Amino acid sequence: ADTLGHYASFLEESKKDHDGAEQMFLRAIRADKRNPIYLYNYALFCQDRRKDYAKADDYFQRALQIDPKDKDVNEGYAQFLRHKMKKKKLAAVYFARAKGDFSKTVPGVVELPQEAPSSSDDDSDDSDDDSSDDDSSQASSSAASWTSGSSSSASVSS
Repeated sequence: ADTLGHYASFLEESKKDHDGAEQMFLRAIRADKRNPIYLYNYALFCQDRRKDYAKADDYFQRALQIDPKDKDVNEGYAQFLRHKMKKKKLAAVYFARAKGDFSKTVPGVVELPQEAPSSSDDDSDDSDDDSSDDDSSQASSSAASWTSGSSSSASVSS
């Protein structure tokens, strides 16, 4: 499945073969349905290349169902919600989640049980810094690493 994912990115970025890339993204997803990186990269592809925002939204959500704490997927989804869907309040929830703050709830979504903080967890940040809310940062297609279980920060591309 990793090879399919890498090949999809190659077709998309280097060859500009979007039809072939889409087929490879979908084959990678079929080969490993539980890998949030494949779902995330396909969401970015749908967003950036196809401008199919309904499908992008679906695949972002599917990736988050598998790994709700993934920083990059939360960040990418927040960017998508803010910049493409113009849902700034909902985007703020996902920006917070990208920073590890799961205290805000998402309407219509069953929340994960909160882990009890240990007595040594006194690193709460009460600042209202929303640096992720910068209009200049946007997720790009194929930004996540194809290595299973890890992902990298999305880069800016036009």
